[in-house]
Amino acid sequence: MSTEHALSDRHILIAQRIAALGIDLGRSQPGGAYASAVEDRGVIEVSGMVPSLDGKVIAVGRVGAEVTLEQAQHAALVSALRCLRALEEHLGDLGRIRKVTKMTVYMQAAPGFYQLSEVSNGASEMLAKVLAPAGAHARTSIGVAALPRNAVLELDMTVSVDPA
Repeated sequence: MSTEHALSDRHILIAQRIAALGIDLGRSQPGGAYASAVEDRGVIEVSGMVPSLDGKVIAVGRVGAEVTLEQAQHAALVSALRCLRALEEHLGDLGRIRKVTKMTVYMQAAPGFYQLSEVSNGASEMLAKVLAPAGAHARTSIGVAALPRNAVLELDMTVSVDPA
């Protein structure tokens, strides 16, 4: 089996796993003067993605106040899927992803809300399932005062990829 064929098969498997989640993301559109994904020597940095569907942020405010833990976990999943969409548009084939090396989740958190890692699990668990085994990653979860469009969180990731 050729490498090109194997990557296509892997892409199909990943696409099926994403489709099974039942979330239609549409296209990945940068919200300003930047690229959604930038590649250099087999490493891709994916810009921060807020949890939006059809151009509308699905969770606004602070987790632990206006947003529940469960809503924030879903928002993290959507943001991670948006990163995958940006990768698919950049690469043309998600099967080229060798490894998600790092994910950072920035979230607006109410005073006294300390379950930041639990929020990030919404994205981490999805990546582990959808990209298995390439989805296991290092991660940082950070509470912040404000985010673009008052989104509950913004998520970025770094991935290594196989050559085209």
